[in-house]
Amino acid sequence: MVIAERAQAFVRRADSGLADLANSADLWESSIRSKSEEKLLHVFPIDLDNAIRKVPGQFAVWDDFSPSDVAQVVDVAPMTLFWVLGAHPSGRVRQAVVHAMADFESDRILPHLANRAIDFVPEVRGTAGPLLLARFGEFAAARQGPEPHGVLPTCVHIAITKLLAPRAAGVAPELIAPCLALAESADQFRPGQPRPDANMDRLLEPYHQSLRSASSPNSRDALEQIIAYLERISAPAE
Repeated sequence: MVIAERAQAFVRRADSGLADLANSADLWESSIRSKSEEKLLHVFPIDLDNAIRKVPGQFAVWDDFSPSDVAQVVDVAPMTLFWVLGAHPSGRVRQAVVHAMADFESDRILPHLANRAIDFVPEVRGTAGPLLLARFGEFAAARQGPEPHGVLPTCVHIAITKLLAPRAAGVAPELIAPCLALAESADQFRPGQPRPDANMDRLLEPYHQSLRSASSPNSRDALEQIIAYLERISAPAE
């Protein structure tokens, strides 16, 4: 199934759940088509996020959903429906979802915070970025010291990988240095780690293209940091 079809299916399911919040958990569960597809909502790739925001059509509740109703969704609906709501076409709804995430203790919010930290609406980025940095700071503090720290938790790894995209350096350059510092703390399987047979010239070309067109000194610096990190972790071990 192509990403646009997946996005439309998720929005249709979310709309049904939002229209009947009391039964939203049962409605969502009964509409699951495959476990692998459902797992996409926990990783929430950027292309899925973008596709959900652009789903056409008229939906009973989704189209005019109010940011003030987000808290009720958190209290009643399944978390997977909440993740879909985080990609809503309304920036005000997305921002309300981010505000709600501030009270979540689970690391599962991190891939979704990362998406919103590079949102195309500055107000959404401005809400999500500090929350993400605070969570990264907690992980970094726990990984201090000379002893080996092992791999990063999966949700942290996914969030950092999202922020290694050239776009992140352009819209949220302040996130890159803390992101890379946490990535470097992994002893193996670092975020963005190229395959041994990867063509590094091809892999880095989008970053060099963005670097050539970047007008902000902060964005250029962030891109150079990402390029240096990717070159460093791709170098053969001595």
